[in-house]
Amino acid sequence: MTSNKIYWFFLFMSIGFEVTGTSIMKASQENWPVLGMGLMFILLALAYFTLSKAVLKLPVGVAFAYWEGLGLALITLISTMLLGEQMNSLKFLAICMLLCGTYMVNKGTEEGHVPDPGKNTAGSGAQISQAQNSQSKGGM
Repeated sequence: MTSNKIYWFFLFMSIGFEVTGTSIMKASQENWPVLGMGLMFILLALAYFTLSKAVLKLPVGVAFAYWEGLGLALITLISTMLLGEQMNSLKFLAICMLLCGTYMVNKGTEEGHVPDPGKNTAGSGAQISQAQNSQSKGGM
C-alpha cells in the first residue's frame, strides 16, 4: 500500500496557497491592487490545483474540512495579527470549534477504499445492474 504522505503534503500546500492568496488580496488593495490581484489569482489557482492532487488519495470530505477549516482559522489569525482586525472571545471560540469539527470529520471518516484514479471502474456499475436484473427476473 502506498503512503498518503505526499497527498497530505499537497493538501497543506493548498492551504498555504489559499491563505497567502486571500491575505494578499486584502493587503494589496492600497499599494498595488493590480499586481496583488494577479498574484492572488495565481495563488488561488495553485491552491485548487494542489487540492485536486490531494483528493486523489484522501477522502474529499476530510480534505475539504482541513482546507476550509485550517484556511479559515489561519486567515482569521493573520487578519488579526497583520491586518489590524479585531479578535474577540466569540471569534476565538468559533475558531476552536471549527478546528474541533475539522478533527472530528477526519476521525469520523473510516480509512476506507479510495478508488485509484488510474483504474477503470466504469464496468462495476453495469455488473451490479446486471446482477440486480438477474435477481428480479428469477423472482418472477
